[in-house]
Amino acid sequence: MQHETKGILSLYEASYVAKEGELVLDRAMDFTTMHLKCLVEKGSLDPRLREHVAHAWELPLHWRMQRSHTRWFIEAYQREATMNPVVLELAELDFNVVQGMYKGDLRELSRWDANAIDKLPDYMKLCFLAIFNAANETGYRVTKEKGLDIIPCLRKAQQLDERVLESVATYPKVARCSAMLLRLYNDLATSTIELERGDAPSSIQCYMLESGVPEMAARKKIRELIKANWRGINGDRGSSFGEIFTTVAVGLPRMSQFIYQHGDGYSAPDGKTRKQIMSLLFEPLQLSKL
Repeated sequence: MQHETKGILSLYEASYVAKEGELVLDRAMDFTTMHLKCLVEKGSLDPRLREHVAHAWELPLHWRMQRSHTRWFIEAYQREATMNPVVLELAELDFNVVQGMYKGDLRELSRWDANAIDKLPDYMKLCFLAIFNAANETGYRVTKEKGLDIIPCLRKAQQLDERVLESVATYPKVARCSAMLLRLYNDLATSTIELERGDAPSSIQCYMLESGVPEMAARKKIRELIKANWRGINGDRGSSFGEIFTTVAVGLPRMSQFIYQHGDGYSAPDGKTRKQIMSLLFEPLQLSKL
């Protein structure tokens, strides 16, 4: 039974790497989801295996932010009967070393100082300069013409103009799907609160108005769109823009899902989201005693 469940769990995870039109994997997703749900509800699984099944059923590995899952997996591996102490210690050391690198990056990014750019990793320099230059150029123009200092605001917001929006259609599919997922994950978590405070309608409200359906049906549609856009990403990961571009495009929706899975983890980062961020960036793993 345990061996069979592990196989079904592997097939379940593999089904989320499906591309558009891969009907066999679509059917595999439906079958494995239903089967795993039944196993969890019956309570017939070994506790350790049940923990893995419940974790996967909550969210497939392909949609998870990898470093967050890494910590969960290490802590789950500690409880495995077949745990190898040496492998465990190496994994814990690796996690803590990478976490230390993240802390260094955060310290540098916390300074709005162009002179600090030489201290940034190469992959962050271009992004930093683009944001820094755009913000200061716009701020200078507004200060000169209107006498207003808006640079502090620009440092906290991304500015889009009509040309950028019109150019979206020319972007590679992996980028369009990535951006769409960022929006959809946000809307699922924040649409109700944003509507109450008078913000622009979210994708949920737009679909409700266009289709004349209740909120529950609209949310179901958004979840279907999330699956469809992940398939779009899976099918275009061979983009000619290169591995780094594709990695970022895949990482963006994973980050969005991580931030908004348990509510608005951006505007109100309390509760579980805050705890996850703290454990990921600031709380090292305690090394196991061999």
